[in-house]
Amino acid sequence: MKINHDMAEFLVEGGNILGGGGGGLKELGKKMAYIAVDLGTVNVIGIDELNNDDILVTASSVGAPAADGAYIEPSYQLKALELFKEINGKDIDGIIVNEMGALSIVNGWVISAATGIPIVDAPCNGRAHPTGVMGSIGLNRVVGYESIQTAVGGNPDNNNYIEVAIKGNLDRCSSMIRYASVMAGGMIFVLRNPVTVSYAKNNCAIGTMRQALQIGEIYIKNDGIKKIESVCEELNGKIVDRAKVVKKVLNTEGGFDSGYVELDSDSGRYKLYFWNEYMFLNKGNERIATFPDLIFTVDAIKWEVISSAEIKEGNEIYIAVIPKDSILLGSGVKDKELLKPIEDVTGEEVLKYLD
Repeated sequence: MKINHDMAEFLVEGGNILGGGGGGLKELGKKMAYIAVDLGTVNVIGIDELNNDDILVTASSVGAPAADGAYIEPSYQLKALELFKEINGKDIDGIIVNEMGALSIVNGWVISAATGIPIVDAPCNGRAHPTGVMGSIGLNRVVGYESIQTAVGGNPDNNNYIEVAIKGNLDRCSSMIRYASVMAGGMIFVLRNPVTVSYAKNNCAIGTMRQALQIGEIYIKNDGIKKIESVCEELNGKIVDRAKVVKKVLNTEGGFDSGYVELDSDSGRYKLYFWNEYMFLNKGNERIATFPDLIFTVDAIKWEVISSAEIKEGNEIYIAVIPKDSILLGSGVKDKELLKPIEDVTGEEVLKYLD
């Protein structure tokens, strides 16, 4: 599947929906996508087109989308690849994106266009998630696995430019990369965690790129409320309500955005928590949806999908929910141990809603 401009637009929009409030900003995602498509051929292939012992590497953007100093150039992807080859010492046969999102879905496209390395339709997850370990497709449970991660980000004009190459324990490497994103001003491009195709087949969200393409096209080609209804129909979701944002609390710290928004509607008051992505939705004391359920929000005036970083007090929005069973998930967000930190960050219960 060779990506053209129309397909790029559909993929970015579909990624934006499946980002669930995170996964990067649409403006930057479209910019990166069009640069890659204009640079060369971005080829998305099925995982069965590769051999089981071929090597895949995850491409990711790590950081807090709302950070004022977040800065990534397309050339940073190629620099990260150069660093990765130096430390890994092996050829890369394919690139997988770490998650969905308007920016996340195009991670690695510049590398593909410049080098011919294909994008493989086997994302780590079919939705966005806050931590690197959630996107590690179960490698945290592989005894003796040695993570390799390289990262590039930051604005050199602000003395924030940084290059990182690290190898070691997965969790510690992921923490170091998150810290590097803070030092870079809020965002870095990352290549990480080489795995075989055989491993990816058992742990990745196979087919998510095509799902994103499909729902992005559905969303763009419909109008008004039909945009949301058609996506919900396709993914067995529902529109919860139309509401007004009356309060937003945002904390950008440690490379994450966290906080909540309060919303008023004719039927009651909602509280929508986020940790980069939307984590859960409450109506009064009732839990409506819990990560990894997908919650997405749409501006009721402009009909644009808006992220947790973009949502503002005064916005009139639609809230929609897609159950977790209707999206494609990798091993990382099926591991309840990795979801426990959501409770620590938000101060609200999560695990009891996952049974």
